[in-house]
Amino acid sequence: MYYGQNPNPLNIVRYYYSLLRPNRNFEREYEDILRQGVDDIDKIINEIEKKHSYLYSEVSKTGLSSAVMRVLMRFVVRYVVDNANKYKGTIRQRATNILNDLRREHAWIFFVLRAYGIAPRLIDQVMLEIISFVLVYLETSSHIPNEIERKANIILNLIRDNTSVFNDLRNYGIPQRRIEHIVKGIIVFTLMNIDPSDIYTNMEEKVRNILLKIQQDNIDEFKELQSYKIPISQIRAILRTIIRFTIEHVEQVDQHLEREAIRITNLIRNTTNIFTVLRSFGIPQRDIPQIVKDIVYYTLQKSHLVKPYSNIQTQANEILTEMINTNHPVIRTLRSYGIKINDIKPVLRRIIVFTLRNKT
Repeated sequence: MYYGQNPNPLNIVRYYYSLLRPNRNFEREYEDILRQGVDDIDKIINEIEKKHSYLYSEVSKTGLSSAVMRVLMRFVVRYVVDNANKYKGTIRQRATNILNDLRREHAWIFFVLRAYGIAPRLIDQVMLEIISFVLVYLETSSHIPNEIERKANIILNLIRDNTSVFNDLRNYGIPQRRIEHIVKGIIVFTLMNIDPSDIYTNMEEKVRNILLKIQQDNIDEFKELQSYKIPISQIRAILRTIIRFTIEHVEQVDQHLEREAIRITNLIRNTTNIFTVLRSFGIPQRDIPQIVKDIVYYTLQKSHLVKPYSNIQTQANEILTEMINTNHPVIRTLRSYGIKINDIKPVLRRIIVFTLRNKT
């Protein structure tokens, strides 16, 4: 086996990485992971090591060193953290889908494990347990309210499209996935620390207060920016831009969704037969516009909480299922008319699909 001719246990990692990812640089990608700090990836790995020590015992019997194991763990955990929001379903379903994508995108990890003689079934078992643990950890440790998460995602897209922040950070060599993570973290911090009812403090003072709190709290995103050797004056300038933009646009977010929901509702009324179909279920004419608008608004909200799906039908099914499972007010209204939800589901799905295809 390859590792037998290499006294440095990390040589086998570099070998398979370079073999299967010839256009990428192992040291650079690993350095990017290390920048995320002990409060991010390392914290999760430490929890895994404490609560799933038996996994290490099983794997170590094959001769896999703890150094190699930790390197691989960093890649796996980072992959799950960066991609968790792309997957829906139960923890097991999400973990299985993530494992399949990880195997396709980072085949070199599995080649390393196989080179140490670890059986494929054991590899899958260990990986599924690790991925499942990370998914549960992310869900239980998240303290961001859904409303803040929704607004942060909308403002993130606005900052990407209307400021130079993303380009500025990219010029310092920060990977795209980390730029999104950093900018969103600053947006969330700002949203959690502003008082919408404060009409007396001027904008510059609000920005200055939040920037000072970011530095005093030494939040992870601030530490990560420093790790890229960006001059502190430039870091402060970038943070001011993000903070100011967030404060200026936080009220516009809800106004934007409201305007967008009205626009799409009118589009549905004028270009489809959905209003006519809903009338055939016995829904009063006067109630139909509000019902359609509520479904459109909910769809717009949910579509901002997760990364875009490659398949709109799949996303529509997920949104509809959540509406029904949470007994959304629209569902209760339809039931109050004596309508069986299974009978009207195709119409509701049409509204959701139409919204996803026509939202801006």
